[in-house]
Amino acid sequence: MTACYATGNVTLEIAPINNIDVGGAVGFNGGSRILACYATGNVTSTGSSTVNVYIGGFCGYNSTTVTACYWKNNKEQGIGYNKVGTDTEVTKVDGTDVTWQKAVDAMNTALQNAGSEWRYELNGALPTLRKQ
Repeated sequence: MTACYATGNVTLEIAPINNIDVGGAVGFNGGSRILACYATGNVTSTGSSTVNVYIGGFCGYNSTTVTACYWKNNKEQGIGYNKVGTDTEVTKVDGTDVTWQKAVDAMNTALQNAGSEWRYELNGALPTLRKQ
């Protein structure tokens, strides 16, 4: 997945015996590289489970490379469960140390390094994509 964004809220009802993976942009990422994406909608849940529940501001469960991705919502953790450990770049936009402009710059650098024709612009409150 390259250059994407999700701005809607996510609400899930947790089932008692099912594994749950939910995030602001991605629920379960089992093998696709994620590059230069962001999520802003709040992630909420109801119910409980006796098995695995992974909830993140950006991604619920991840098992591959994530580069230059951001989230700004009600979750403190960007990835609920990160199987690959340190091979991820998921950062919370807090408005102080990390601003949307810093996020746009990092996402555009990652896109350029990957040879993408897409770039982010910050003309309003949130970044938008534009083909170059």
